[in-house]
Amino acid sequence: MKPASCTASFRLPLQSLFRYFLQLILLLFLAPQSILAFSTMPSSSTKQFKGVLFDMDGTLLDTEPLGCKAVYLTLQDKLSAEALAAFEDRHQLMEWELKQKTLGLPGPAWAKIVLEWSHKYWGVPSPPSVEEFLKRHEEIMFEYIGTVEACQGADELVQQLANLQLTDAKTKLPMAIATSSYSTSVTEKRKHHEEMFSYFDTIVTGDDPALKHGKPSPDIYLEAARRIGLNPKDCVVFEDGMPGVQAGKAAGCFVVAIPDPRFTDDERKIFEQTADLVLENLSQFPVASMFGAAGSTSSPQSQQEPQSQESLSQ
Repeated sequence: MKPASCTASFRLPLQSLFRYFLQLILLLFLAPQSILAFSTMPSSSTKQFKGVLFDMDGTLLDTEPLGCKAVYLTLQDKLSAEALAAFEDRHQLMEWELKQKTLGLPGPAWAKIVLEWSHKYWGVPSPPSVEEFLKRHEEIMFEYIGTVEACQGADELVQQLANLQLTDAKTKLPMAIATSSYSTSVTEKRKHHEEMFSYFDTIVTGDDPALKHGKPSPDIYLEAARRIGLNPKDCVVFEDGMPGVQAGKAAGCFVVAIPDPRFTDDERKIFEQTADLVLENLSQFPVASMFGAAGSTSSPQSQQEPQSQESLSQ
């Protein structure tokens, strides 16, 4: 009896091939976000990251609602009756069409956009100067800053990363904050989240003299990486706004985006095309996949000592 040929033993019926391709097509359509989000994530065996850089507003701290409220209160006596009613209907939040234009931008840049909008759509006949607006806006922010909470998963992720040990079992994972907020604003915002902030080695603020340009230019992430002694290519960036995502990518970092849930599917696709990984919140970050092979979580007795506020200004 002739033995069956190898070719014959691997031949599949046409019906089976059709069913296989149908299942593949369904998979692509049913889980596009998962595929897009993780398709670019490097294998821990091929790339080991050595540090993390966090944006602050909207990434670590949920300051965006308070920022909107401060805009409203700053311009309250200048708004038209229609604009006042609309703000109240939105619980003192700005229109999303406007808000998304300002996410991640330095103070003077987003303030200019808001003031132009106020003149065009809110009935403000003569808006204040950018400087006057930002001064009053900051005063109101400080007044209500105690109401700001950490973003979902922020406290847990920061502590988990702070307690990672790198391969030499002695070195901790360096961490920095790179925020467009000015230093006076950061000082106030951290007062109610001191434990989380204490784990960071340094904070680079938007008014730092070392920065020539704000986000989306890479300056702030290049400087943050330099201060923790790392090549930007060895750093993971966490960002919620497109200017910050673009800044991280321009610096050469691996960028994790956590976009606002109000973005449409089409807008979210832009994040998926620009960032390396897109998550709904920080609790979804795959620490084991990204750092698991390079490090392990230290025991409670050897956990990283929190940094004093003075050390963060270095």
